[in-house]
Amino acid sequence: MFVLQHWKIFKVTLAFVCEQRLSLYVNSVKLKWGVCEFPVSQIQSLRSRQAFIVARHSGIFCQTRFFTLQAVKFSEPGIEGTSYIGLTVSKKVGNAVKRNRVKRRLRVASRQIISSIGISGQAYIFIAKLSAINASWDDLTKQVIDAVDFVNRKIRQAHVLS
Repeated sequence: MFVLQHWKIFKVTLAFVCEQRLSLYVNSVKLKWGVCEFPVSQIQSLRSRQAFIVARHSGIFCQTRFFTLQAVKFSEPGIEGTSYIGLTVSKKVGNAVKRNRVKRRLRVASRQIISSIGISGQAYIFIAKLSAINASWDDLTKQVIDAVDFVNRKIRQAHVLS
């Protein structure tokens, strides 16, 4: 008989404080302050190879200990208020079991964070590194928050300059 084990996923609690300021708490530990300017109503997965190639050649990059984050403006006609998430985990990370575990954890962390501080109309692509296998949940979420915040600042700077 198979026993189903439920993975415990830590909840990200958002506390909105005075005029679009938000404070992100993970396990009751204050991690980062940010400004919520462009709320995301929907998150969809990137599946086309072309979107990954465009992000590689013309996107904004952020290197972290556990992954590389690429962001690029991406939208489909007729769909507004949507952010996109793409995940890449190569065979360098490990066998299929390890790759799927890393992909699962990155998917949950990125969806939670991007739904709260992501910019709509952007595609965020996470490329996992070998060190992501042994990453604790708290470290992984902190890295995702820092990387998304960094990329959003770069996007805002480029938006102001244009």
